[in-house]
Parts: sequence; C-alpha cells; structure tokens
Amino acid sequence: MPYWICAEEKLESYRNGVFYERNNKIREKETVVAFNKVVRDIISEGQYTRKSELISDIQGAMDYLGYGDEEIENAYKFLTHVINGMRHEIAAEIALKKTKGVRAVHATGIDYDLAGIDLIVEYKGNIIGLDIKSTPDSARNANNSDRDEGYHASWSGFDHRRGDFGLYGDNLMPSDNAVKRVCSLYKEELEGISRKEDSRHKKK
Repeated sequence: MPYWICAEEKLESYRNGVFYERNNKIREKETVVAFNKVVRDIISEGQYTRKSELISDIQGAMDYLGYGDEEIENAYKFLTHVINGMRHEIAAEIALKKTKGVRAVHATGIDYDLAGIDLIVEYKGNIIGLDIKSTPDSARNANNSDRDEGYHASWSGFDHRRGDFGLYGDNLMPSDNAVKRVCSLYKEELEGISRKEDSRHKKK
C-alpha cells in the first residue's frame, strides 16, 4: 500500500510538469498497474458489491496501520479513480463476451497494461487490443494521440449517471439492462475497427 500511494503521487507530479527520468516513470507505473490488478481481482471475485464499502475498508486498514489523515485523504482520491476505472474495464469485458461475433475476450497482464492495453478481443479473425476508458472524451483523446497499430481506445459504454452501476452509482458491477444496451454499441464499434484492420493488412 505505501509503495502504491507514493507511486501515484509521483506519477501525478509528472503529469503536472515535474521532470522525470523514463526508467523512473516506468517503475512507478509498474507499481500502480500491479495494485490496479489487485483491485480488479477483488471486484471480479465479488468480494465487494459497492464502491463505498471497498474504499471504507481500505481506509480503515490504513487508519489501523497508523497512516495520517493526509495520506488517507490522498489514498481516497486515487482509490476512487482506480476503482472506477477497474469497474468500467470489468463491465466492458462482460459486455464484450456477450457481443455477437466475439470469439474470445482476454484480460491482459501487467506488460500489456503498461502498453495501454486492457483487453484483447478476438473478432472476425482480428486480434484487437482495447484500452478501456470510462468516458467518450477520454477514449477520443487517447485515439487522437500516438498509438501503435492494432490498438484502440474505447469507451466502456457504461455511465453511472444513467444508473448503469445502480441508482446511486455505487455498485461495482453493471446492471443486466446496461450490459444488453452496450453489446449493440460494441458490435458497431468492432465492425468499424475490423474494417480498418482488414484495410491495413491489405495494404501490406
């Protein structure tokens, strides 16, 4: 836990313009990604059903271990972001597995995650790496940046404001109705990506 908090704080400082060496940034990202994977496993295994409960227990553990108020407050800020990202990633995986034409969906390990790939999808003969984002804007911005061929940023399709994660947006898993709605969105998006991939391969 202390290493994760320190790594998050350093990465935030880098984003705010503090000078960093590339190897240091990679090391901090490795620490953060490893912690994120632990959070993802906790959610996937159903150990908690609500975001508030998970955050409360982690804060309680930090208080018991003697962390100060400022450290606990910083952890809350980072945890809220991490848990939201992981639940969108899990929700996307659930929906993709139910999308017609999808042969398989694989959650990635740390190495792929460091490269910005959360899920690998097999669709109509194409292997598609998806970087799952919690909002359309963040997906659009990521796709407008430099990305390797075959990798795509994608909005999860879920929105807590419309009740996809429960009435108060506190559920860790999406509702069945939300999953059904998002499947049609993924079908359309995967078709578009597949056409681009097929065109790219033909040019080689």
